[in-house]
Amino acid sequence: MRSYLAGLQDMQFKRGEDEIDGVKLHFLSVDPNVQGKAAFNQFVRRHVFDTFGIAVADLIEMIGSEVRIDFNPKGKIVGLEV
Repeated sequence: MRSYLAGLQDMQFKRGEDEIDGVKLHFLSVDPNVQGKAAFNQFVRRHVFDTFGIAVADLIEMIGSEVRIDFNPKGKIVGLEV
């Protein structure tokens, strides 16, 4: 799926006993049922994000650019190509 990277949040915090570590990615995409662009976001755990082969600092430079997103059958992001 092709979308525009609108922003990202590098997140690392504790919620109770659980440690949350990952990146929340924000996107804009074309949807025939939406006037303008559809917006969506998704959290990607750090160990999955690290497989993308791009650092958060480098991805920040790509905000506003078109990216390719790969999803698994459950709808989770498993790949991101700039």
